[in-house]
Amino acid sequence: MRGVEQLVIGMSVGESKTQRIPPELAFGSYRPELSILVSRRWLERYDILPAVGMALEILKKDRTLVRMVVTELNRKHVTLDANHRLAGQSIVIQLDLLAIAARASAWGNE
Repeated sequence: MRGVEQLVIGMSVGESKTQRIPPELAFGSYRPELSILVSRRWLERYDILPAVGMALEILKKDRTLVRMVVTELNRKHVTLDANHRLAGQSIVIQLDLLAIAARASAWGNE
């Protein structure tokens, strides 16, 4: 989350901050194109009995997995959503900086 990274910049050890972070700097804006309506029969063909909140991994044609959540269902259709559950929402972060450690480089002592 870019918003948390930006919040840390300029802080000193022992300092605390609480800040609202907008969606675009947190989990992104909600993208309607990542939500699809599928036939309930399609899921039942794979012995999946859908329920709201159920997480599924769908294998795309390019062989990548997409995690989707059942957000709505009725007798004929199921809505699957690949958005993060906090997409489109502002979040409030409380950050307490306890220590700063040097990060080791993968290339040695740089």
